Amino acid sequence: MKKYWILLMMIAVGMSCGKIKQKSKEAINKTGEAAGKGAGEFFEGVADGVEKTLECNIVISEKLKESGLRSGAYQVSSDSKQDFAKVLSMYFIFDKDFDTEVTVKTTNEQGLETGRSKSRVTGKMGESSYTDFVFDKRTEIGNKATIEFQ
Repeated sequence: MKKYWILLMMIAVGMSCGKIKQKSKEAINKTGEAAGKGAGEFFEGVADGVEKTLECNIVISEKLKESGLRSGAYQVSSDSKQDFAKVLSMYFIFDKDFDTEVTVKTTNEQGLETGRSKSRVTGKMGESSYTDFVFDKRTEIGNKATIEFQ
């Protein structure tokens, strides 16, 4: 009879261990899932923060706006053909026929001018296009810069 109880106890303990093991596995999976989701949200937040930190303030003068010019997206790159000059590619939207030489001035976060460039901007009403403005390679168009079109 004693052997019977011992055998019964061993079976019960074995079954309990299996349930404990399964519950532990489920808890670990849920914790891992929560941690992964939290990490994903963290990195998404960091990316959004970095993007907002690097955003430039685009300003189109009232005169250019009245002439039918609006701004869209932009990008800054280096051009190896021009001794790695900085190139600002600006996407313009034309609300009226437009053909004017436009000056762009960049200032840093402290309000200090960092560069100027001119380029002819042309487009027909209802169209849009990119225009490149070439700057000296030392021009910094970085974090929180203001890019002003005049």
